[in-house]
Amino acid sequence: MNNKIVDMLGVVQAKIAELAKEEKVLKDALKGYGTGAYEGDLFRATVSTFPRENFDAKEAKKKLLLEGFHAFVKKHTSYTTVTKINVVAKNGEQIAA
Repeated sequence: MNNKIVDMLGVVQAKIAELAKEEKVLKDALKGYGTGAYEGDLFRATVSTFPRENFDAKEAKKKLLLEGFHAFVKKHTSYTTVTKINVVAKNGEQIAA
């Protein structure tokens, strides 16, 4: 196994995390202008506000289980195998990207 791959992945993820923070700051600033279209020299951004419907599957599942529908939930539940990769700095300090 090439341990450099682990370090390379960690550095890339640290860069992505920093960029995500910067992205949030810029998006929040843009939201402050309100809805509309805004032009830069290279890009155009559109800010829109709209209602979105969210179905809380976790709460629905709890209710179904509490009300005796365990068999219903089990019948409509599928299981898959997921591979997760978690990378953290070994010394707990932030590494400069």
